[in-house]
Amino acid sequence: MAERMIEVNGVELCTEPFGDPADRPILLIQGVGASMLWWDEGFCRALAGAGRFVVRYDHRDTGRSISCAPGHPGYTGADLGADAAGVLDAYGIACAHVVGVSAGGELLALEFPERVRSLVLISTSTAVPGDRDLPAPTDQFGGFLSTTTVDWSDRDSVVEYVVGYSRMLAGDRRQFDEAHMRALVRHEVERAPLPRARTTTCSPRASPRARRCPRSPHQRSSSTAPRTRCSPPSTERRSRTRSPMRDC
Repeated sequence: MAERMIEVNGVELCTEPFGDPADRPILLIQGVGASMLWWDEGFCRALAGAGRFVVRYDHRDTGRSISCAPGHPGYTGADLGADAAGVLDAYGIACAHVVGVSAGGELLALEFPERVRSLVLISTSTAVPGDRDLPAPTDQFGGFLSTTTVDWSDRDSVVEYVVGYSRMLAGDRRQFDEAHMRALVRHEVERAPLPRARTTTCSPRASPRARRCPRSPHQRSSSTAPRTRCSPPSTERRSRTRSPMRDC
């Protein structure tokens, strides 16, 4: 299936389905700073081949979804949770098995638990204070963040920065496939509008359960349109119709 632009909560998001819509649904939600490309297409097709209807999508300010003015996202963590529910609505899905990376899985589960049949969390911290603290970042990682520079107007510079950032995240206990990562990041950068420095985070003010959205090198904001805070893609087919809702 091809990518599908949908209108959710007054903005356009890019989605991509895999498999038969009649099969049991799985919604894949990346961390708030990553586009859907970070769900490997082969992985999505393997799930679909096993009898699942899989949907992945670009968050706001990632991939081909709506872009907001640099430093002024104009949305909250609660809005991102509502976006996930809106993606399910667009495909006529009452509730789905949800797989989320970082804050991705929490976005829907905390705000709309009735839409979640099961939940798999990957690289996720607790949304509320607890007694299990994570270890601090390594000095090597901190040094990378404090010394590495990136020119967000230069695609090659962005690619080098994100590959380096990903190498730091991988650590030294597992093999880092730099060729694969470089190809993925290149595709990401070429697919999205020219990246810009993101200087503020989205505010959690709209929901007591929403957390501040973390910075990520994958997230970008493009220039705003003259009359709107957020400018949707101008050449994509928009889908405002929703499929008939299937029971959970």
